[in-house]
Amino acid sequence: GAQAMYVVNCGMSCQARSMQPGTPDEVEQWLRDALDGIEYCIGSTDTKWGALRAQNGHPAPFDLKYVEIGNENSGPVYEERYHKFYQAIHAAYPQLTLIANCRVAGGPNDMVDDHYYMWENTPATRMWATATCSPPCRKRLLWWGWSAIVIKFALLLTRLCFVM
Repeated sequence: GAQAMYVVNCGMSCQARSMQPGTPDEVEQWLRDALDGIEYCIGSTDTKWGALRAQNGHPAPFDLKYVEIGNENSGPVYEERYHKFYQAIHAAYPQLTLIANCRVAGGPNDMVDDHYYMWENTPATRMWATATCSPPCRKRLLWWGWSAIVIKFALLLTRLCFVM
């Protein structure tokens, strides 16, 4: 029952890996690529990218409902880009649920993809307590990366083995 989610690059890399935002011209190209990718997925076969999808053996549109704008981004640069991408994508495809990486000031926040990474000293109760949605959004996606779960489990096993 899983649904497809298309994640589009909003012209900035992950901030935890020394984020380098693209120039305004580069951002325009990222936006064009995002719109082209969505058209490939759900566009009519009368469109350039929908026709290419059909030519590639899949004439029916894919069942795409979710598009995430950026990945692991936040802050003023991200919010500016989120608004730009949101407006363009929503204008072309209002049926899609658009997902933000953080609670974007001034919204709209159709859905928020909160990333919570647990490390050795991060209590799970704190993670759940901070998972609020303000400003309110219509839907929330709570995502704990597999790495967070695996690291926490591995640390627990290490401690148990040491005690034994």
